[in-house]
Amino acid sequence: MKSATASDVQDVKSACPAPAGLQRLREDNRNQKSKVQLSTNKNTNHKNKPMKIPLLTLGLTTIAALVSLPLQAAAIIINVDFQVTGGTTFVGEGAIRPAGSGTTWNAFDISTGGLNPPNGESMLNLLDEYGAATTVAVEFGTGWTGTFNATGTTNPLQWDRAYTAGADLGTFTISGLAAGGGTTYNVALIASGDIETEFTLGGTTLTATGGSANSGFVDGVSHVYFSDLTATGGEITFTTRASGGTGNGALAGIQIQAITQAIPEPSSTALLGLGGLALVLRRKRSI
Repeated sequence: MKSATASDVQDVKSACPAPAGLQRLREDNRNQKSKVQLSTNKNTNHKNKPMKIPLLTLGLTTIAALVSLPLQAAAIIINVDFQVTGGTTFVGEGAIRPAGSGTTWNAFDISTGGLNPPNGESMLNLLDEYGAATTVAVEFGTGWTGTFNATGTTNPLQWDRAYTAGADLGTFTISGLAAGGGTTYNVALIASGDIETEFTLGGTTLTATGGSANSGFVDGVSHVYFSDLTATGGEITFTTRASGGTGNGALAGIQIQAITQAIPEPSSTALLGLGGLALVLRRKRSI
């Protein structure tokens, strides 16, 4: 018996074609295989090509990273001890005590007229905590009743004082400050002994309840603390009076902390320039 050849099989297929449905199924299978092969080629080509990051993206990323870097703030402290003739200047750290601070205190003698009110008296070019001269000054305004000196006390800062009586408002101004320019101020106003005193700046009033002058520094007891102040016109003016307008109010000392945001270092500025260069190159490529 003669065996069927490939030619015979092909003749049979031609003579007996597959049903139309089966032919469509075969065509669909072939098309699907072609799509899979094409997808595989695309994925392979994508993996072999290096990723391209637009220069514009690199430039903006560099700038964003630099802008987010924190800038170190520079801070100095100016300490003022009010006293009368014969008093002892305070030595040591006061209410504001950052690590590593100096301990220079300005001895402001407010008794040039005896124990009379210190109205109008001022002290210019105060020294900072390390003894360097500044442009900062403190000046008493109006409303003060007198001054007081207590010799022989353990803590001379909280005893020598200027004081008010009753509802009288004693004013004082800190001047020679930086007006804007990224500088803010923290101010500690030190009360005296057990004298409860109100200190007001704008619409904010803080009270030092008073305590033993030898008990150290406690916010709200020995002193009050105003923070993040700006110096409009280079000045900040406070008022002082007896708590509730009864008895006496007292101011024994001031600490002024100036905080200035640092300017970026030259290396950071150079990197910002690189980011700008990337933007220029990107623009040239697009022309």
